Order: sequence, then structure tokens, then C-alpha cells
Amino acid sequence: MSKLSINNQTQLLQNKHYYNFTKEKEKLKSQYDIRLWAHGSGNISNIDRDWFMTEGRKQWREYLSKVSEVIFKPNSDFQGFVWDIISEREKEERAFKCRARLK
Repeated sequence: MSKLSINNQTQLLQNKHYYNFTKEKEKLKSQYDIRLWAHGSGNISNIDRDWFMTEGRKQWREYLSKVSEVIFKPNSDFQGFVWDIISEREKEERAFKCRARLK
């Protein structure tokens, strides 16, 4: 596979592993209150700020936990994506280290 640019969203979405990971992450996001995703825009009213500091914070921690599970799951799409973007040289080094540990 050719070298992917992590700064190009269109190119990233052409990678099947990244695409599947993104879909899974969006599915997780849809399970939470929409106000949780508005906090980065700077348009938070005082009422929403109070919500975010209580219930929102709890939901955010739960979301991060679930996304972490998706990322670190063995043979996950995220791990496949990372494997796709590393250089051939790094792949060889990792394989060598793995073989050395098995001896």
C-alpha cells in the first residue's frame, strides 16, 4: 500500500481499516448526548456548562473508555490502520523484535 498522509481525510477514508474504525467510533458517539460534542465549539451556555461539568463529564469518560477498548482490541481496524501507515522498515524491525522475544 502506498504511504498514507494522515493530514488528508479523503485519503484516510480510502483505507478500509480507518474507514471501519471511523464508522465504529461514530456509532459510539451516537449513543451519547449531542451536547457532549458541542463543547469544543466555544458556544456553551451556562446551562450546558453545568450539564457538561456533571453528567457530560461522566458520559465523556465512558465514551473514552469504550473508544479505548476499540483501539486496543487485538486485530482491530485501528491496529490494521496503524500497520498500514508505518514504513516497511519499521514493519521489519517490529517483526525482528517479535521473533527475538519468541526465542
